[in-house]
Amino acid sequence: MKHLLLSLTVLLSGAAAQAQDLFCKISVNNEVMVDTKVSTVVGKNAAIGTYDNYQISVRNQSAGKFYIEVYETNVSRSYADGVLRTEEDEMKWTLWSREILMEASCRLAI
Repeated sequence: MKHLLLSLTVLLSGAAAQAQDLFCKISVNNEVMVDTKVSTVVGKNAAIGTYDNYQISVRNQSAGKFYIEVYETNVSRSYADGVLRTEEDEMKWTLWSREILMEASCRLAI
């Protein structure tokens, strides 16, 4: 029984160590539309938010590596990737067209 509890403790603490919280924002034409805290787990997408036909998420790839995925329904997907190790580090995706200036960014929630 003691070994079972020890094994469960080690497994659960390992899973918790892979989770990481991020502060993420979505801005459209310099106006903040979404400002939220997102909990990420290694290998899974976490939704940041949506705007019009855009769905924005972030993925924790492990060891401080992340990417932002922006999916524009019926058009395309685009990505920005980066390494976040300190609270000053920031990862940013930008779309600048004649119709819209859109940014999605994330930083560590330390």
